[in-house]
Amino acid sequence: MTSCSADLLTAAERLDESPEELLNGGATAALQALESCQPDIEALAAAHGIDFPALNALWERASVRLRETPTPEELFPAAADAAGLLYAAAWVLRAESVTTDDLQSML
Repeated sequence: MTSCSADLLTAAERLDESPEELLNGGATAALQALESCQPDIEALAAAHGIDFPALNALWERASVRLRETPTPEELFPAAADAAGLLYAAAWVLRAESVTTDDLQSML
């Protein structure tokens, strides 16, 4: 597992275990992990023949979700969505055979 995928996995687990972390710094840590992995996704797309815009869309969707501050009623669904996107990003970074179709079906 790459350090980037491990960082994303840790951020996802943090949101899963404590959804309130989305409001208490968890979003910041997850955004930092996404940003630090950005160069890895460019290399991954080139190495595996994945359509970069499809891969980048996953990162963009996760970033948007993490930047939005949910209302108290939306906290648990928002944290679950953010964690799911982070798990998907971590999986993509360590998968041997991810395809553009796989990415598009996740989004």
